Amino acid sequence: MEEHGLHLADENYFESFRVLIDNMAKGHSHIDSNLKFTDCGMAALFFNNVFLFKPFLEVTEKVSQAKRYFSEVGRSFRVVVREEYSGVVDRAANQLCLKKVDSVPLMIHQSISELQAPSDFNFLQVNDDKTLQDYRGVMASAFVFPEWLIEKVLSKGLLKEQHVVMLVGYEKGVACTGAMLIQQGDLAGIYWVGTKQGYERKGLAAKATTQAILIGRERGCTWSVLQASDKGMPVYQRMGFETVAHYHYQVYQPLVAEAE
Repeated sequence: MEEHGLHLADENYFESFRVLIDNMAKGHSHIDSNLKFTDCGMAALFFNNVFLFKPFLEVTEKVSQAKRYFSEVGRSFRVVVREEYSGVVDRAANQLCLKKVDSVPLMIHQSISELQAPSDFNFLQVNDDKTLQDYRGVMASAFVFPEWLIEKVLSKGLLKEQHVVMLVGYEKGVACTGAMLIQQGDLAGIYWVGTKQGYERKGLAAKATTQAILIGRERGCTWSVLQASDKGMPVYQRMGFETVAHYHYQVYQPLVAEAE
C-alpha cells in the first residue's frame, strides 16, 4: 500500500469519529493544520481522541496542546498514531504522561469489485426512528455499551450525513446485525460492525460488512478499509482484507498525571 493510500485511510479513520462527535449534543471536534482531536463532551475515553497523522511534526507540542484542552475540561483522551510513527510518541511518552494501552490492525480490501451480495439475509438502510433504534440496539449489545451512550453517539443527526450509511440486518424480524459505511471519494470505510449477543457464529458480521461495502461500490467506491478486532480479523481475511499497518493507542489521564 502506497503512502498516499495509507494517508487516505488515516483521514477516513478520523472521519469515523468526527462525524459521530459533531452530531452529538455536547460533542466537539477540532481540526487545523497542526492538530486533530475529538471530544464527546463526556468521560468516555473511546470517543476522546487525538490523531497524530501526517504531517507528523512537533509531536510534543501537539499533544501538549491537546493536554491543555482536555485538562481544562477534566477528561482523559487517547492518542492515535499509525505504527511507523509510534516510536516518536514512545520516546516522548514519559514527558507527556502517556501510557500505551493497545493497538488495532488497519485492514484494506483493494478489489471490492469481486464481492458478491449476501442473498439470504434482509438488510435495511437506517433512515427513520425505527431502524435507527434497531441499529442502536444491535450495537449496544455487540459492543457492550450502555444504551444511553449509544443513543448519544449514534444520533439522529447521522441520518442527514450524505456520506454515511447505516445498515441493520434482520433474522425472522429481529434486528441482529449491522454495519456503517463512511464514504470519502472512492474509499468505503467500514465501521460499527456488530452482531447482537445470541446471534454470533452465523457469519452475520461478514454479511453486514459485505452489504455495506456493496453500497459503497454502488456509490463509486473502488476499495475499502476497516480496523479489526482480534475476533473479527479472521472474518475479514476470508473476505479478502489484508493487514497493511496498525494503529497504536496511548492514554493520557489528567488526574493520574497530576497525582504523580
